[in-house]
Order: sequence, then structure tokens, then C-alpha cells
Amino acid sequence: MKFISNSLFLFLPVAGLLAQAPPPRPLTPGAQGVALPPNATAAPAVPPDRVIITVGEVRITAAQYNQIVESLPEQVRNAARGPSRREFAQNLVRIFVLADEGRNRKL
Repeated sequence: MKFISNSLFLFLPVAGLLAQAPPPRPLTPGAQGVALPPNATAAPAVPPDRVIITVGEVRITAAQYNQIVESLPEQVRNAARGPSRREFAQNLVRIFVLADEGRNRKL
């Protein structure tokens, strides 16, 4: 009986240490001080009134895109303006397409 209680005192702290989650990793290469690769380009300068995304009848200008990006957390914001801006824009288009389909189906 004493052996079991002594082994629990040793086992419980070890189990507690192993149950901890690892520290979070940055989501994007440019987040949290990680250097961008040399071939990563910044977003080109675009006039704010230029339409950059068109989905059906919805048109998003560069200014509207910047407003959407500003509403995001900083890590995602860095990716949406930097190396992953194309993927972010594609995800934004998917959201608009799904929203349009939901309106058509009256969901």
C-alpha cells in the first residue's frame, strides 16, 4: 500500500508536466519577429478606389480590402498584406461565394 502511494507522488507531477501543451508557434513566416524570406514581396501600391476583387455583383476596392485586413488580428494582418495575400484574397472570395449561395437558397 505504501508503495502505491509513493509511486503516485512520483507519477502525478510527471503526468502533469507531460500533459502541458507546447508553446504556440507563429502562424505566418512574417509574424512575431520571424524574418521573411528574401523572395517575399510586399503588396504593390494600388489606388484606393481601384476594384481589386469582383465576385458576382460585389466589387471590393483596395480601400475596402484594407478595412477588412485592419479588422483582423495582427498575425493574420501581416500575412494578408505580405506573402499570403493571394491566399487571403481567395479565401475572401470563397466567403462571398458561400454567402451569395446562402442568399440564393434563403438560408
